[in-house]
Amino acid sequence: MRPSRSLALLLLAAVTTGALARADGLALRAVRAAGPFCARLSWNLPQVVDFERLEVHAGITPDFDPDDSTLIWVSTSAADTSSVVGGLAPDTRYFVRLRAVGHGGTSEVSQPLPLVTGPCPPQAYRVTVLWGGRGSIPGRFQGAAGIVVDQDRNFWVSDYRNNRIQKFNPAGYGFVMWGANGTDLGQFQGPFGLAMDGHGGIWVVDQYNTRIQKFSLGGQFIKSVGTLGSGEGQFRKPQGIAVDTQGYVYVADPGNRTLQKFSSDGGFLASFTRPPMAPGSQFAPTSVAVDPAGFVFVTDSRNHCVHVYTTEGKYMNSFGRPGCGPGELWAPTAVCLDSRGLVYVADTGNQRIQKFTRRGEYVGQWGFRGREPGQFLNPQGVAVAENGTVYVADFDNDRVQEFVPRTAAADSASR
Repeated sequence: MRPSRSLALLLLAAVTTGALARADGLALRAVRAAGPFCARLSWNLPQVVDFERLEVHAGITPDFDPDDSTLIWVSTSAADTSSVVGGLAPDTRYFVRLRAVGHGGTSEVSQPLPLVTGPCPPQAYRVTVLWGGRGSIPGRFQGAAGIVVDQDRNFWVSDYRNNRIQKFNPAGYGFVMWGANGTDLGQFQGPFGLAMDGHGGIWVVDQYNTRIQKFSLGGQFIKSVGTLGSGEGQFRKPQGIAVDTQGYVYVADPGNRTLQKFSSDGGFLASFTRPPMAPGSQFAPTSVAVDPAGFVFVTDSRNHCVHVYTTEGKYMNSFGRPGCGPGELWAPTAVCLDSRGLVYVADTGNQRIQKFTRRGEYVGQWGFRGREPGQFLNPQGVAVAENGTVYVADFDNDRVQEFVPRTAAADSASR
């Protein structure tokens, strides 16, 4: 299953208000921008409500058809009278419409209201190279999901819907591929997270086969670990994976709401404790990374934060909170660290990458919703090379993007 496009973010500050718009009793009352990436909407409902659901749609022309709305949409309960939408592009004029869908499939659509998002925040990195494009031939992707990079800047990408792994050299060529759709050993059904073990092996999360598989860096199958279930060493929808310097393997499984630790040969060792959170909240670990100092960083897509543990499973702290401002997160899906211990998070709901210190202090951000170079549609994987170059698996744009810090890029351009 592809990552969800349904987004809902918390309101930060109301800066723009639209006028009343009505269509047969269904009325969008106000549209308020909350910075460059999200907005809050409220509406009136007819006195007699018989709706199965309500949908919020956005387009870039006032007469857009909700059926052709490809920018954003949010499905809500029929009883809701407000919502917040995220993943918007900055400096953009949108038109927003509310559609009420009845139990028989009939629908009622409000008139559009305008929305203008805020200015683009400073971009800490700039794009230098793009690889891919939609397709199944070598070098193309159908959902670039996970990514890892070695010290020579060769990188491996999990090609989600093509059910294969692709390897690229630093120039983006020398394609090595393995895998095919299936349930046999060495085959995949939705390969996702990737991790290197430091001993010539690469681990692949085989999501819908509910297992992890280990291969040589050239694609030779070595072993398979895990089965469907909720017990020790079992998975329901594994997504992220990491290997520490001792060879221990960590698997983030949002389907079972667990983070499990395995030995280097795949033997189950422990499940990490659920982090403290608000009553009724569900732990949804989507990715994991381990630094040499012995700390484990876990993205939690439901609670919009990053949790920090020791490698023994002791909870230490969390950073991030729901939102779209600097240092705030919505549905993060990937985390990695560089050689200095800085933390990079794929802030997928906000369509950007954010950078933090190990203590969770905000450093910078780049990217926003779109298809142009430097923009994202559901970034799902992030990796950092030894020289600080950042690689992002841009899932719904079917590509990998390479980024360098803006200062480094400027210095390079001046030489």
